Amino acid sequence: MYKALQEQIQPRMLAILLVSLIVLSVLASFLYIIKEPFKNLRLQQETLTLLQREVQTGVPLQNQILMQQQLVDKLTTTLHGTGPKLAVNKMVAYIIGELDIIAGQHQVHLSSVKPQNPEHLFTFKELPFQVEISGNYFNLFAWLKDVEKNLGPIVIKQFTLSPYGKDKQIRMNLNIVAYQFEDKK
Repeated sequence: MYKALQEQIQPRMLAILLVSLIVLSVLASFLYIIKEPFKNLRLQQETLTLLQREVQTGVPLQNQILMQQQLVDKLTTTLHGTGPKLAVNKMVAYIIGELDIIAGQHQVHLSSVKPQNPEHLFTFKELPFQVEISGNYFNLFAWLKDVEKNLGPIVIKQFTLSPYGKDKQIRMNLNIVAYQFEDKK
C-alpha cells in the first residue's frame, strides 16, 4: 500500500509538501510562541523610556500627556481652521460675511469679494476669492492677520498694493484661497 502511494506521489510534490509544513510550523511558532513576548518586551521598553523621561524632566507623565494633547489640538486647529464645517455654497457666504466683519473691526473698506469656481486638490476643496480692500497700511495688515487666524487655512496666491485716494490710503487686490477638508464618503 505504501509502495503504491509512493509511486503516485511525485518527488517534487513531496518536496513542496515538506517545505510547506516547515514554513507553517515556523509561522505558527512565531505567532503563538514568539510574537507575544516581543510585543510585551516592546511595551515594557516604551514604559521604561517614559518613566526615565519623567525622572529626567521632573514633569509627571500625566502632565506630559496633557501637553501633547494640547499640541495635537493646536495643530488640528491650524490644519482644519476654526470655522464651521459647511457645504461649499454656505462656506462661500460664511467667508464673505467674516471678511466683512473683520474689515469692520479694523476700519478698512471691503470694496468687493468675488468668489471663483471651487476646485478639488487631493483631500481639500479650494475656495478661491478675488478680494479688493482699501485702508491704512497697518489696518490692512491687521485685517489680513485676523483673516488668516479666523478663517484659516487660507493662502494668499497673489496680491498687489497701490495708492488710493487721500490720507495715504492703500488699495489691496488679492487672490486668496480657503481650504476645507473634503468629507470622506
